[in-house]
Amino acid sequence: MKESDEMYNQTFINKIIGEIANKSISKKIYPNSKKLKEISARFLANKYLELFENWRNKRWTFYFDMILQRKLVERHRSRRGALSTQIRKSIFSVFRSLPKINMKSTPSEIKAWKSLSILHSKLENDETTWCGKIINETWQDTSKVSKEQISFVVAICESFLNPNNEILKNDNKFLSKRLKRNLKKMETGREFDLKDSDSNEETESDSSTSDEDEDEDEDEGEVSRNEGEGSEERSERERSGEGRRSGKRRSEERNEERRSKERERRSKERSEERNKEREGRRSEEREGRRSGERRSGERRSVGKSVERRSVERSEGRNEEREGRKREGRRSGERRSGERRNVGRSVERRSVERRSEERRSEREERNEWE
Repeated sequence: MKESDEMYNQTFINKIIGEIANKSISKKIYPNSKKLKEISARFLANKYLELFENWRNKRWTFYFDMILQRKLVERHRSRRGALSTQIRKSIFSVFRSLPKINMKSTPSEIKAWKSLSILHSKLENDETTWCGKIINETWQDTSKVSKEQISFVVAICESFLNPNNEILKNDNKFLSKRLKRNLKKMETGREFDLKDSDSNEETESDSSTSDEDEDEDEDEGEVSRNEGEGSEERSERERSGEGRRSGKRRSEERNEERRSKERERRSKERSEERNKEREGRRSEEREGRRSGERRSGERRSVGKSVERRSVERSEGRNEEREGRKREGRRSGERRSGERRNVGRSVERRSVERRSEERRSEREERNEWE
């Protein structure tokens, strides 16, 4: 299989998408398209260097956008959902006496459930925090767990167990913001606690880092949660920023539409080229089959000719043997006739002698008398 054929083979594509998703889920839980493309490029360059080492950025961008991006985003989202489900299971494993709760429960029922004392009491093992136990329950080998994944576990717990959050379903924008906040906590060495998950301290921290979050997640969007009453100046700045982002999104949408059309055109050209190549290969195969059939016919013709000459030689030898046999029979008959003639001649002469002798005896008797 050619190198180009292998990279567009569906089995190979599904394989590398799964491998990249396994890698990206530990690097970035909520990656934007730029980050996902960067992780993919680094992974493929390390593992499949022989296939991608000579690729220019333009070719790689086209391959990622057209072949990998859509399926990779879906696979990454699936990995994130599976991880979220596993974390929830770990929560119930750690808090074993925690009663089950239905996703269709009313907000008041959810609030009462999240306010249960078991969720806010210390665990039996004081050396391990509630967060550590949930992490240990989620992964068997915690040495391979990234800070990103640990922060995601804490974000899930803060959302799922926080009494002030009256829903159970994941809010990805909220989780994305919590995840960044938890990463900063890990960098500064601060501990995680459900009790301070909504503290004023963290609210102030969010307002100081909101501009950073916008730059990092331009594809994820802002987190739509009310963190308190902002000042008029901040509201105006947000509206202005929203207008700029809206204009930027429209511009990006137009650019993306143009790029999409260009990708479709290139894809169509490549498809036509591949069709021509396949048609050329089929033509060569047909010509090869015809040539093989001609050679096979020639070989059969030569075989029949050889067989015919062999039969003719065999028939000639048989006729020659029959001729020799007939000649031998004629020669034997001639010799037999000659022997019979000689015998008759000898017998005739013998009869003549005896007759002559009897005549001579009669004449002698006559003379004596």
